[in-house]
Amino acid sequence: SGETPTTDPRWLPRRPRPPKMKKKHDNWEDYIREFDDPETVDLEGLWVPVEPYELPKGTPILTVEVNLGGEEFPLGPLEYTTENTVEEACHDFVAEHNLRPIFEPLLQAYVCYTVMKSIKEDSLDVLTLL
Repeated sequence: SGETPTTDPRWLPRRPRPPKMKKKHDNWEDYIREFDDPETVDLEGLWVPVEPYELPKGTPILTVEVNLGGEEFPLGPLEYTTENTVEEACHDFVAEHNLRPIFEPLLQAYVCYTVMKSIKEDSLDVLTLL
C-alpha cells in the first residue's frame, strides 16, 4: 500500500487564539471630560452641546427663489424659517401665488431634500417638479 496515511484533523496543532483585548474604557463616563464651560462636553474629540442649540425665532433656514417656467417669470421667494414648518411654508406659498394644490407636496419634498443637503439659498422652476 503506497498511500500515505492522512492525519486526523482533530490531532493537528491548533493555531493559538489571540488574547482577549481588554476594553480601553469599560465605563461610558470615562469618555467624557468636562471643561470650564458647563454647556459643552468633549466626547472623544467631538464637541456636543448639552442643551439643544436653538436658533432665534424667524431665522431663515432656506430661501428658494421660485419661478414659473423660467427666470423671466419669477413668483417670489419661498422662505422656510424657524417660525414655521415645511408644510406651513409650502402651503402659504402655494396659496399666496394661486398655484394648483398639486405643487404643495412637490414643494414640501423639494424643501426637505434641499435642507437635508444643508443648502441655505436656491432657485427653482416649479414646472420641473412635475
